[in-house]
Amino acid sequence: MHSNTYRIPKREQPVELVVDPDGPVQGRLFLLPPGPDSGEGEGPPELLNQRERFVVVRLESGEIRCYNKRYLVEVRFREPPRPDADTAPRVPCRFRLHDGREVEGNVREYLPPEHSRLIDYLNYVSGPFVRLELDDGTVVLLNKRYCVWAVPLL
Repeated sequence: MHSNTYRIPKREQPVELVVDPDGPVQGRLFLLPPGPDSGEGEGPPELLNQRERFVVVRLESGEIRCYNKRYLVEVRFREPPRPDADTAPRVPCRFRLHDGREVEGNVREYLPPEHSRLIDYLNYVSGPFVRLELDDGTVVLLNKRYCVWAVPLL
């Protein structure tokens, strides 16, 4: 018998995962919605950079899987434009992944001016995933474990 008494309401976010060694997987992450206890709600970066080792994903087939975050190479998703899209500092960069692929995009993060280099951002993000915005509006979370190198494109 299952009870909804302890069920935490979640919203589903469509994502494309690249899983090592499985490859691309289409699914949905379960995120906290906006509310009194969660503020503006939870996004994929907040979920994936939490200390828990596993994340729950509903596959397009409906199957529920618990993925070890360590083996998520990247997570791609769409989100509405940021309110600060025109003013947030932008660092164009390219990442080389362990499988030889390269991903180009922009890092956008408010950091102190004396710590606004790409290396500062990579070391600033305490979780395993860094956020990269692509020119087509897609957001990619890259697992730092699979990043071989990163270069600023200035």
